[in-house]
Amino acid sequence: MAFFEYTSPRQLWEKTARELVELNRELYADTIFNFFVSAHHIRDYVEKSNSVPKHELDTFMSDQDFKD
Repeated sequence: MAFFEYTSPRQLWEKTARELVELNRELYADTIFNFFVSAHHIRDYVEKSNSVPKHELDTFMSDQDFKD
C-alpha cells in the first residue's frame, strides 16, 4: 500500500492543486505549509516513477522559482 494511497506524480499534482485552491480561499500558516510540502514532494514521485529523465527533472527543478 502506498503512503496515503498516493501512487503517482499525477495524484500528488492533483492534491497540490486542491491545496492551492484552499490557499487562495484562506491564507494562513497551515494552508501555506500544506501547499508547499505537497508541491515539494511532487519531485519525489516523479523520480520514483522514472517518467522523466533525471537530467530533465534536475533542469526543471533548477528554476529560480523552485529554489525560492
